[in-house]
Amino acid sequence: MTLSGYWEFPDGKVEENESLEEALIREIKEELHCDIEVGKKIHSSTHQGGEFRFLFHSFSC
Repeated sequence: MTLSGYWEFPDGKVEENESLEEALIREIKEELHCDIEVGKKIHSSTHQGGEFRFLFHSFSC
């Protein structure tokens, strides 16, 4: 399955000893070269992808 040509939200993994907010700031800086201020958490959801379970968090920024 290819997702070429589709929009995707920036994402990444939380590193050891890193908060969700710190990971979000780092990932946005790495992927979009932007500085952000993280607001409140909006939503969390899970998705089962084969043998992997993904946990997604959304924040206001």
